Amino acid sequence: ALIMLFLFVMMSLVVFATLMFNAESGTWDPVRLQFVRDDGQPTPFESIPRAMWWCIVTMTTVGYGDDTPITVAGYLIATVCMFVGLVILALPITIIGANFDELYREMRKKEHLRKQKLRELAAEQAANCPEKSGVRSRLSRGLRANSGDPEAEDVKPLILIQDCMRAANVRLA
Repeated sequence: ALIMLFLFVMMSLVVFATLMFNAESGTWDPVRLQFVRDDGQPTPFESIPRAMWWCIVTMTTVGYGDDTPITVAGYLIATVCMFVGLVILALPITIIGANFDELYREMRKKEHLRKQKLRELAAEQAANCPEKSGVRSRLSRGLRANSGDPEAEDVKPLILIQDCMRAANVRLA
């Protein structure tokens, strides 16, 4: 999606910069060695790459105002460039953002399910663990933490399982 967005922006840049250069370049002044407008001022669209800068600024709706068209053809090209910029940039970015949000929620859900499975495993292991290790009481305080009990502690399920294994004299690898 990002590659397609980049390609569409690049194609639009080339098309609109070329159109703007041709519409606003004026006439070549051999004495000044630059393009000048009808009023004698140098044109800000002196080359296609320079017109590309204007096109980027216009399509992204930044609009510095440093380069402005003065001809009717330039106004029309600028208007179409603004609308194309909205369609090419604004709409796909909202879709990309929505896809990112969906993937992020899915990742969070998987992480929550993984933690829940670890808690269930810890509860199962603690039930078989000797009481002398204190794992059962720590587990019950930890399970209460999920219910909002202020005196409950945050219990890491894997630590509980390791403590249980140590208390049962099982060698951990």
